[in-house]
Amino acid sequence: MEVAAFSLLIDTLKSVVGDHIEQQQQQSRLIRDAHGHVEQLENDIRFLREFLEESIKRRKKENLIMRDLLRDVRSSIYDAEDAIESFLVSGVRKPKSKLAEIAQLVESISVKAKPLRGRVEQQINSSSHNTQDGESAEYKPPPGNPKYVVGLEAKEQQIKDRLTQYTQHLDAIFVTGMHGVGKTTLVAKIFHDPIIRENFTIPPIWVRVSDPTTKNILLDILKQLDELPQDASQRCAQDLSKLVADCLEGRKFLIVIDDVWEIDNKLMTAFERSDGYSKILITSNNNETARSVGRDNPSIELQPLELEESWNLLQWLVFGEVGCPPELEINGNLIAEQCDGLPKTIEIVADILAKKDSRKYEMNERIKIWEKVCRSMNTYFSNDQGRSNILSSYNNLDSHLRPCFLYMGIFPQRSKFSVSKLIRMWIAEGFVRANGSLSLEETAHDYLKSLINRNLVIVDDQKPDGSAKICSMNYLMYEFCKTEAGKERENFFEEVKKSTSDGAFHPSIDEVEKYRRVCIHTDLSRFISKFISLRSHSSLRLRFRLRSFISHSEEMCPLKKKDISVIRAAFRLLRVLDAKPMGFTNFPGDLYRLVHLRYVTLSLKGAVLPSDISKLRNIQTLVVHTTSPSLKIKADILKMTELRHLKTNASATLPKTDNKCDDGEQLQTLSGISPKSCTEIFLTKALNLKKLGIRGKLALLLDGRDELLMKLRNVEKLKLLNDVTGSNSKGNLFRLPQHSQFPPNMISLTLSATRLGWDQIKILRSLHKLEELKLKDNAFVGDMWEVSGDGDGLPHLQALHIERLDFVQWQASSGHFAKLRKLELSNCKKLMALPLELAGIVSLKKLQLSNGTISAKASSERIRDAKKNNGTTLDLHIS
Repeated sequence: MEVAAFSLLIDTLKSVVGDHIEQQQQQSRLIRDAHGHVEQLENDIRFLREFLEESIKRRKKENLIMRDLLRDVRSSIYDAEDAIESFLVSGVRKPKSKLAEIAQLVESISVKAKPLRGRVEQQINSSSHNTQDGESAEYKPPPGNPKYVVGLEAKEQQIKDRLTQYTQHLDAIFVTGMHGVGKTTLVAKIFHDPIIRENFTIPPIWVRVSDPTTKNILLDILKQLDELPQDASQRCAQDLSKLVADCLEGRKFLIVIDDVWEIDNKLMTAFERSDGYSKILITSNNNETARSVGRDNPSIELQPLELEESWNLLQWLVFGEVGCPPELEINGNLIAEQCDGLPKTIEIVADILAKKDSRKYEMNERIKIWEKVCRSMNTYFSNDQGRSNILSSYNNLDSHLRPCFLYMGIFPQRSKFSVSKLIRMWIAEGFVRANGSLSLEETAHDYLKSLINRNLVIVDDQKPDGSAKICSMNYLMYEFCKTEAGKERENFFEEVKKSTSDGAFHPSIDEVEKYRRVCIHTDLSRFISKFISLRSHSSLRLRFRLRSFISHSEEMCPLKKKDISVIRAAFRLLRVLDAKPMGFTNFPGDLYRLVHLRYVTLSLKGAVLPSDISKLRNIQTLVVHTTSPSLKIKADILKMTELRHLKTNASATLPKTDNKCDDGEQLQTLSGISPKSCTEIFLTKALNLKKLGIRGKLALLLDGRDELLMKLRNVEKLKLLNDVTGSNSKGNLFRLPQHSQFPPNMISLTLSATRLGWDQIKILRSLHKLEELKLKDNAFVGDMWEVSGDGDGLPHLQALHIERLDFVQWQASSGHFAKLRKLELSNCKKLMALPLELAGIVSLKKLQLSNGTISAKASSERIRDAKKNNGTTLDLHIS
């Protein structure tokens, strides 16, 4: 967190000094002093940043001195950031008179940084003096043979088969999966299996090191081989690797390396002289490590248990072979469901239940105990036992990934969040740094991919190219993020909740100024009311540090005009305002004074975005929800040089574009633009658009102007939503553009309310790059969608989503959708059946049907069964 803050601080300082220097004709001594202070401060900050990054890499156990030092570093940098951004808010309208203040501000921050640097240097020297060469990590013995393992039988057999078969080269078998999914338990069961142990000439070796560096792993192997030389701790990893290789040569061995995040060549060379009967079995949360070492052999990935399996494990751990009393089964299933299929989580809760529940209690008392545990799951998941394993992986994350990981705790518990939204918020927060030729969005996607590969994030839905589209976190991971991000540790964000016991908010509202990020997902109206009351009547000058205010409350919270100025004063340093539930009659003028805003989501009753929104000079993402069917945007968004993403649920009209304007290349997303605003001049300026959503009377766009779309060479995702009242309206669409008139690099197309005849869908066949098609709200009309002949179908499509279409029959063969991987149908309440021929599509892996007819559900099950008979599986979800 501190590293990201450091980078933002120095960038801001340079910008402030540079902007004001440009306004002066002569280089005064004051300016030179300002330059000097900035350079000195930058040197100090670079030193502190390197120290922090190194401490993150090396941190193993909690060190109170180091924790206090890091807390002081964090507090110091936040103070500096507050001072600079507060200056920008107050001084933005008087730039020429503020030069002296800038110099004084930079000097004061630099003065504060010097003693902090001194303390860091003292700590480094002290650590170096106290650290002995060859100091070893803590080695852990192998776990006992687990008595009961659920749902892993197939994976167990798969691992055993690989352990007992000969391979041409040494087989490094990776077992991967998220924290708590049962990797260690499964491997321990195999490790203790006498039949497996008989396959090797020396007893199997189990390696688990608190600090699993290559050197520490090699030292533990030598120790267990009873070949550890006296000077082993002074030797380098390369020498130790050769020693291990000499000791293992000619032996048939099994070495289990449990819970590692990196494997390098020096370690693997220790085993390369071994034959194909010897095996290395490695458990890791990092899929990237598995891919880099596993050669051509795929890793074995464990998945969470099904609910029935979770309940079976829970009741066995609590009651053994006796079984659970019927009176406790309802709460027991609810508890098991909250464990997200993770055996480790189930063990934690089972241990709690075993201690709290007792047969000496009356059944009514036991039921109350189970009900209380069910309501208080988060308490148990945030304790040391629940977080210890995750903490090791968190400490091992690179400094730029740590805030990105913790930030996902701002979403409501058990919610699924959009990847595109998450990434835009990361960028607005300043977590994503420029990386060569990659855009910030591309870099952020790489960050997310790293977290996914470390099994810290769950991918719930994918794009056609396999990248993440929708993500979530399991209970254990979510509670870790909230605990680690809280005021007692990182002070990164705080969730405000209303207590069920006393009705008060915790943390209390008068403590909000202590936090940099606040999220509140329930009782928003009451919170805002009390917040405004406190601010309005307080005689104290509260010091606010708030940078982000986030609410995903389901209740709307209309704001009075007189209250907005109070909120603005408290939120004056805000960067992220993600508060769709906060309702405004019109776009509030006070928000223009929040000059640091980069990400805004809000709701309006009005139909106008005034030209003054251009005063939000740092805005990157603007999302506007309105009750009006149309939205008039008066600001020239092309001249808002930081604006990258603009989305609205209305048909938005834009002002006439100045042909002389050279801006617009920064725009990447424009969703909700009206057809009449899609002028040739505008689309030529916004040449880097990747996502374009057009909403309104589409006939005005496509009637004689089909060539406009083909000029959008960078558009990958196109949405066409026809807003027309009445079936005989002038704006009705009767045809699609020809395939050559669509954006040439389009991979995703959404059609909504276009009411086209089914014969028009044939045009899409020639879009060879089209991978995803979404048809919504009678995009096509007619009782039958008949796909017949070699010239029909959508052979390049990978994902097809159909929602609220009134067709009754659908006829097609597998060849018409040869590459289809995912099919989703929702609210197609007249469709009698899905084509059974879809079972012949080899690539089809997922089928989701919701709110369909009974016969459509039955046909989906027949498709699943047919694929199973053909030796392939189909992930079928019916609701």
